[in-house]
Amino acid sequence: MAASLIGRHFLIQSRNRRSLTLKFRLKYSSAVQAVSNEDVESLYPPVKPRFPPGNWTSMTEEEAWTRYEDMQEMTAVPTAKERLEKLTKKQMRAYRFPVTNKSVRVLEFQKNVTKSHLIKGLPNIYDSLQVDSSIVEKIKPYIIEVLLLEKERLFRSKFRDIHRDSLILRNLIQTLLPLLYEHNTALRTSQVDEEVDIKGFWDRSGFKRVMWYDAAMERPKEYRIKYANDVRFQTAHVCDVSIRTEDPLKEFLPIDDELCVNEDFPVLEYHPKVFGTSKTDREKSQLTPGYNFGDPCEFGLVSFHNTVWLDYQRRKYGDAVTEEMRQGMGLTASFTWLLAQAYSQGFNSLLDVTYPMTTQTVLSDGRKMSFFAYQLNTIDMLKNNIANPRQNICWYTDETRLYEKIEDGKVIGFNDETCETLLKFLLMKPERRNINMKPTLPAESLEILSQTEFISRNPLDLSTETN
Repeated sequence: MAASLIGRHFLIQSRNRRSLTLKFRLKYSSAVQAVSNEDVESLYPPVKPRFPPGNWTSMTEEEAWTRYEDMQEMTAVPTAKERLEKLTKKQMRAYRFPVTNKSVRVLEFQKNVTKSHLIKGLPNIYDSLQVDSSIVEKIKPYIIEVLLLEKERLFRSKFRDIHRDSLILRNLIQTLLPLLYEHNTALRTSQVDEEVDIKGFWDRSGFKRVMWYDAAMERPKEYRIKYANDVRFQTAHVCDVSIRTEDPLKEFLPIDDELCVNEDFPVLEYHPKVFGTSKTDREKSQLTPGYNFGDPCEFGLVSFHNTVWLDYQRRKYGDAVTEEMRQGMGLTASFTWLLAQAYSQGFNSLLDVTYPMTTQTVLSDGRKMSFFAYQLNTIDMLKNNIANPRQNICWYTDETRLYEKIEDGKVIGFNDETCETLLKFLLMKPERRNINMKPTLPAESLEILSQTEFISRNPLDLSTETN
């Protein structure tokens, strides 16, 4: 009897539990239905994707998100000058990357660090640029006169060879430009500078480094030992003559051309010290395109660089090694100038260029000349070739002589072909592109310096009063 009463008691309790559970389920399902009907936001935050938008093949998740956040912060900076200040705020050491590199067998290293591909010959655009023979015949007497006068004057002086050749080169360009104004109107409003400081810096992946710290010191987690896959390079050079214009040169190739994305270039994993580089002191990185930010003439037409130092290297190492040094000098000088110009347009290592930038470079000692044409397609060098397949292209010519020698007051063996190529570089016409040249900068920051600011706002009163 007692057992039956106990069993009946447990049966009643189990029925009560089932009824309560059923009521709870009905109540919960109706609540969920009400929430969905009211279209209320989810109580859970959205799931963060593994990688940010874009291609991050070469980076870990943490590195990719850190770089993506840096990109977003850089996009919010309104001017190119402020962006440069933000990038150079931190003092750090960098590897020197000289334009006149006197170490032997470093051409492959230079191509790798600048992510450049060398092509012998000039782009096809120069084939369509014909220089009339009448222009050559008109210019030729002036070139000969400059060479004779400068040789006689300078070789009687006590200038060193490098100064003599630089002065000949500068006076030659100053003589040619006024004669070519009628054939290239862009030269009339161009800016011509001498002894121009050009500096640049960039970060390059593919070189492992380690950051050490003292284990006895208490430091945050981010300052502990880190293995990184990138280093910073710093380059500085003095250009003998630079000519800048308000509009850029035409692109030599589309930025998505096969030559810009599929050509192989050296991939080296050796330490930069192996190639004769040294580190700077812990200091702010420096960058200057040879003009102030906001200058109306902010695109390089052509630059001229003295090569007298190559004559000393030729006597030490021979023609083969010196030829590599010459190619490396033209490549590095062109890359450095375009890199600095890209920063003035608002681009940097975090915000890659969106269109190709081009320039021309002439290496000369006053007698021998070689010509380079360079197209900058990317400055984002922290990603590998899969994530960023674009590469820069550098065209070059062999070194040719403008003349053979000067003897008895006469220029012997004047080379019309070298003169014609020089004129092509000076007559290459810039053109305004139908695109926004500063797409990463807000519209209100796209201001250039007014040319009237170079003129005194309170000019002197030169009128004379008569008594």
